[in-house]
Amino acid sequence: MNQLTSVSTLPTVTGHVDHAKNGHVQGWVYDPAAPQQDLKVEILCNDEVVAYGPADQFREDLEKAGIGDGKHMFNLPLSYELSDGQVHTLIAREAKSGVILKGGPLQFGPETCSWEFDLISRKQGLEILHGLLASPALSAQATKAESLARLYWGGSLAQETGKLSEARHIWHAILKALDENALCHCKLGETYLLQDQREAALESYRAAAAADPCLHWAHLGIANAQCLLGRLNEEEEALEVVVALRPNDTAIQARFEQVQTRALSARIDTLLADGKREEAIQQLKRLLLANPEHRLAQEKLGELLLPESGCDISLPGLVQLAEYLKAQRLLELFLDHTETLLQERAPQ
Repeated sequence: MNQLTSVSTLPTVTGHVDHAKNGHVQGWVYDPAAPQQDLKVEILCNDEVVAYGPADQFREDLEKAGIGDGKHMFNLPLSYELSDGQVHTLIAREAKSGVILKGGPLQFGPETCSWEFDLISRKQGLEILHGLLASPALSAQATKAESLARLYWGGSLAQETGKLSEARHIWHAILKALDENALCHCKLGETYLLQDQREAALESYRAAAAADPCLHWAHLGIANAQCLLGRLNEEEEALEVVVALRPNDTAIQARFEQVQTRALSARIDTLLADGKREEAIQQLKRLLLANPEHRLAQEKLGELLLPESGCDISLPGLVQLAEYLKAQRLLELFLDHTETLLQERAPQ
């Protein structure tokens, strides 16, 4: 009797995963024992769910094959984290029964999808969340850690697969449960950037920085939003904070130096366009005295200190002469500065 009961309750779900490309995975799933039931499908990569949704789309060949009314196809967006230029192995299963669909495992990739801003990965976000829950201020929430982690996981999957309104609803729910926290404000900022709502994103990242000034993701988000808004000086200021928080991050350091160069060039060009040549020279002098190796400051200051000759620089030797005169002017600048310092320190 028990054996018959066991056999009768075996899942009758059948289905097939057809292909994974262009950021989506497609196939069908059907339960002949419950033909009107809309089934849900999960796509897994390394035991992580990277896509989820219903199999409720019509496909003519399914109807002709007698697979219900034909409305059993799925075409699910995959997590954007898989578009990283790597090859990933995918398995499809019916969510409730866990039945693995035929046709897999599938290979997805390599595909790439990049943005002009940084995103906190699902793994990084969960690590930050666990750190929050371990803090003394949130010790009362420790018993809810598992449920909050599941909620965060659901928000991540929704965001990664383009369900941004659903993701925002979850980030607000976690904010309500944990009160103000930088992580959820950063994730809200990401959803706005993904929809090109730059001002809304900036507001969220500023709220994140206010909640936790030490979380570098908050300031990096501010820098990204300011960059997309075309505010070079503000981007530079935010990146300076990120560099202070992450002094060993070579990628951040390289970006900061690039932005510094662009911002300096833009400031000097603006001063010159406004007829403020002397102010431009003084600004470059201060920068170069503080950082003698600053190549752009050397170049621009050398040009400003070099008197206009009106000569045709295409003539042999004139380019080299101009470079020599620039170097001479810069050397004179450092010598004058050194002499001034010595006079100031000399005993009266």
